[in-house]
Amino acid sequence: EVCNGRPLLFVGWALLCSPHAQSAMDDHIGDKQPCEKKSRRDGYDFIGSFHVSPSTICEFLRFIESEYVSSNPYHNSTHAADVL
Repeated sequence: EVCNGRPLLFVGWALLCSPHAQSAMDDHIGDKQPCEKKSRRDGYDFIGSFHVSPSTICEFLRFIESEYVSSNPYHNSTHAADVL
């Protein structure tokens, strides 16, 4: 419901396109250390490292997700997002 039925796109975008996704996840799980005591984590920066546009990554994730059969109880796009 949160990801509008697109778990691979949702998780893939958070990991591959958002430089602050890792820090946001730390905050969400309850890492309450003051900001000055946290080590800065900028995420993986796939966009900068591989010179790929965010729209290309989204198109790729949408294509991969479209190839999964939603009726398969295990090998579906939710499983793909878990593996990612």
